[in-house]
Amino acid sequence: MTLDLRLNPRGATGVSPDWAGFSDPADAGAFLEAWFSILLSEIDGVRSAVLMLESTAGTLVPAVQWPDASAAAPLVPLAQRLAQTPDRTLLVRDDGAQRIGFPLFIESHLHGVIALACDPLPPEALQAALRRLHWGSGWVHAIVQRSREMAATDAAERSGIALDMLAAAEDAEGLDGAMRGLVNELRLRLLADRAAVTLLQGRRLRLRAVSETAEADRRMRDMRSLHEAMNEARLQGRPLIWPDPADDGLSVLAAHRAHARRAGVAAMISLPLMLRGKLLGVITLERLQSGDAPGDQATAGAFTRAEVALAQALCASVAPAVHSRMRAHRLLSGRLVEMLGRGWTRLFGPGYPVLKLGAGLAVALALVLALLPWTVTLSAPARVLGEVQRAVVAPFDGYIEAAHLRAGDAVAAGDVIAVLDTRDLALEQSRLQAEAARIDSERLQTLAEGNRVGLAMLDARAASVQAELALVATRLDRAMLRAPLDGIIVSGDLGQSLGAPVSRGDVLFEVAAHESHIVALEVGEHDIDLIARGAEGRVALVGLSGAPLAIRIDHLGAVSDITRGQNAFMAEARFITPPPAALRPGMAGRARIDAGQASLFHALSRNLMLRLRHLLWRLSP
Repeated sequence: MTLDLRLNPRGATGVSPDWAGFSDPADAGAFLEAWFSILLSEIDGVRSAVLMLESTAGTLVPAVQWPDASAAAPLVPLAQRLAQTPDRTLLVRDDGAQRIGFPLFIESHLHGVIALACDPLPPEALQAALRRLHWGSGWVHAIVQRSREMAATDAAERSGIALDMLAAAEDAEGLDGAMRGLVNELRLRLLADRAAVTLLQGRRLRLRAVSETAEADRRMRDMRSLHEAMNEARLQGRPLIWPDPADDGLSVLAAHRAHARRAGVAAMISLPLMLRGKLLGVITLERLQSGDAPGDQATAGAFTRAEVALAQALCASVAPAVHSRMRAHRLLSGRLVEMLGRGWTRLFGPGYPVLKLGAGLAVALALVLALLPWTVTLSAPARVLGEVQRAVVAPFDGYIEAAHLRAGDAVAAGDVIAVLDTRDLALEQSRLQAEAARIDSERLQTLAEGNRVGLAMLDARAASVQAELALVATRLDRAMLRAPLDGIIVSGDLGQSLGAPVSRGDVLFEVAAHESHIVALEVGEHDIDLIARGAEGRVALVGLSGAPLAIRIDHLGAVSDITRGQNAFMAEARFITPPPAALRPGMAGRARIDAGQASLFHALSRNLMLRLRHLLWRLSP
């Protein structure tokens, strides 16, 4: 058996175009067309065929149709049917033709389908055709693997470039510096003469950086036309390429054309910088005409598809970092507007039912706080005092000898509460009595002698001694500290102070009368403006906390005093109804005074607002 090893096995003169395209293809599409034609030439009686491969979307699309699209169109349903049951080869006979569907598996995954229509084949020829298809599928496997390798290489290259761009942006300070580093790196990687970036500020684009320029002068003529071209890309929301290779009329390039004519641009691309469907800005790359290109920079030439795809991928890679820089650069007002806008969208847009429910409850609560009337009350420490209250003071300097009663004991007028030490007074009284006896003896002797002058002198001395004796007797009587009225001792306990010295005027006890009581309130300076004479309230005493007592303000003090670390004004109140018999002076508790009607919000927040207002006043210049 002789093997035909010529490139053109059909005997044509020269090299077959299919074999030429197979051995030296211009691109992957040309290789597939050449390979498919050669494969079909090895199968007898082929009328039409289609090669369907998996797209990036995961669906099968025609890659090669032989001899043309119209002839191969009837085979597409067969290929799609096979894609749904790819575990076997389909063989269909109708209309005097035989249709063959052959699945292309790579690593147990369906990557494509070959469907062809041919003359009816005998079993041996059909088996040979299937073997040819099986052999030929190995080239598809090679193409897929090669595509994967190229995609991985391209992804690694894009990642490296993106990392370099991010590093250049991170090394700079501020938003403008970061954008300048980014466009400088992008210009070098894509062999452009100039790169620029604008970022969205409010509803307008603002030029942030131009490559190899310390500061972009927005007033320059070229910058104004460049800004208009970038705004043109923003309004259309898609990449714009000038000159337009497709020339399909779908892109409006008037501003790009005007800028190119004004600035001597040979080619330019404008890429919207997007993040999650939101526009951040626009990046533009330019290649100048040969005479306008500075130095050894890129020469004039249109951007290829690969370069445009690379630029788009790089923009998508750096968009999150640009967004972070923009957020860090924006002032509080800008962030607040963004937060409010996002909250508004979530609140009134679709979804977020929990947020809407919470907002509704918050609005209802706010309405209740603002509209519900509430009685404003102020709270103040309170103490029960006797309306008639007397003090028991030390009548002279001395020492405590005995204490018979203490605070809380009931007394009657004249009862001895305590006794001061009288030993010194007793000695003084004995001395004066002895002196008086001696004077009486001398007086009798002088009287017997008839000495009138001496008698007068002795009478004077006797009167002086008697006066001193009367004073000592008075002190001895006052040394017994007696209750000034019927009542109860509200303060004073000398049981633990026996022998302790006291000075004249020291308050040792306080006695309050039984008949009537008043309530002393310590009203803070923040609340004094809320009450007036005649205001009513209630007081809950510790000993009588189960039954608050009604009171009415009777007197407001005009002078404050520091009590419990804060300024407080003393207010006096009387009981509206007769108090219980168990009420005692000295009982302490807390009073609540009604201060009129206001909204519930005002009632709850009044103290906080007063303190905040005072703090702002203190901090204001």
